[in-house]
Amino acid sequence: KKGYAPYNPRKRNQDSIMMVEDPATGSLLFGVLDGHGEAGDLVSHYLTDRIPDRVFAHKKWATEPLVALAEETAKLEAALLSDTSIDTEFSG
Repeated sequence: KKGYAPYNPRKRNQDSIMMVEDPATGSLLFGVLDGHGEAGDLVSHYLTDRIPDRVFAHKKWATEPLVALAEETAKLEAALLSDTSIDTEFSG
């Protein structure tokens, strides 16, 4: 369901979710990303489309999942900010 935005009745839902099981470890990864700004939906979906595979492939995923998540999220943020197809100046 999209949020109410009287200035933009065609506003897209900018939130995205992750509910993914790592087949190698059986671990579950859940996340909710709350997009903001004109390209908020693109930002949140960019991350939810990429985080699981990157985190599950990280060498420390099975033993230090918070380290794996933090490192891969930082890398993805840097990649997102350099991706010129998504305007991140006022979105996140």
